[in-house]
Amino acid sequence: MNAVTIQHQRTQLRFRRTQFACRAVVAIVLAALASCSWFPESTFTLAPESRLPRWVELHGRQRSDVDIRVDFIVPLLSRAYAQVTVTDRQGSVIMVAKAEEPGAGVQTAEGAPAHLDYPNYTVAAMSGIVDIFEQRAATNALYMCDDPAVWAKLAPKASLPASVHSK
Repeated sequence: MNAVTIQHQRTQLRFRRTQFACRAVVAIVLAALASCSWFPESTFTLAPESRLPRWVELHGRQRSDVDIRVDFIVPLLSRAYAQVTVTDRQGSVIMVAKAEEPGAGVQTAEGAPAHLDYPNYTVAAMSGIVDIFEQRAATNALYMCDDPAVWAKLAPKASLPASVHSK
């Protein structure tokens, strides 16, 4: 083998190693970005005195027999959503529902972005059924919104829950 051939083989080997390293780095970065959807941005408990989100089914249980956790998840490459997990008092999962956030994230009652303002609201929809989460204070408790004025401003085209009609 002559010196030119050996030099050419060494160059090809370096190129392949560099190419492999670049692909590995890209794969690691993509995996890290994808993992952002595995962890909630924030987690709340639906207050026991709150009504249920309209898409939650208790399957014969009473409201007082279940706990409801709401995780807001904001993936980097897709749309934000609320994951609602209903568990019984023993911790067994009864249902998990994912509701998209079609609105503008956390808002004030006037529809402006909420920056540590309370109460604040998050519009969420599952299978076309809209509901509004309400955070009244800087705690981990959420409520379902029953204020007709808030519904008129934040979800004007949505059908209202029965609890809103009765106010």
